[in-house]
Amino acid sequence: MFDLGFLDRPKTQGNARLRSSHTVYSLDRKGAEVLGKDAEEREGLLRRIRETKHTSPLMAHAIMISQFRVCLMLALKNRPDIKLTRWVQGNDLKSMLPKSSELVPDAFFVLETPTRTCPCFLEADRATMGVKKFLPKLQKYWRHFRVKGFQDSLGITNFRVLTGKIGHKAY
Repeated sequence: MFDLGFLDRPKTQGNARLRSSHTVYSLDRKGAEVLGKDAEEREGLLRRIRETKHTSPLMAHAIMISQFRVCLMLALKNRPDIKLTRWVQGNDLKSMLPKSSELVPDAFFVLETPTRTCPCFLEADRATMGVKKFLPKLQKYWRHFRVKGFQDSLGITNFRVLTGKIGHKAY
């Protein structure tokens, strides 16, 4: 499929320091033309292909976020009393926030029990963010909390921020 032009594999993934040796493929132009039912759907697929090519240097970060989601879903299989009711990340999350937003979380998700709703943000760090960059990001979350900055865009006033980090060094 790759050799025929239906799939693509970003050249930068060899330098992405991925833990896995698996190659990640994405849909290419020819594949989008075959899968798209009409011109509008094909154009949407092609737009996502362009976005993927543009963001491929951040592939390891995106995979880390996806791995967290998989781990969360697997953990919740043993907890039928807790449900993951919402998950948004990437451009979908960015488009929900005001264009002037100074803060774009890596992911937003909601856990619910029969008596409680717990909105959470995820910040994933691949050991590339030092204290000088991480602390201001947490301060932005604090400012959003104080002024209810996510009330209009995400419908929440309270939230938690979960941080995931690769490596043993503390901030």
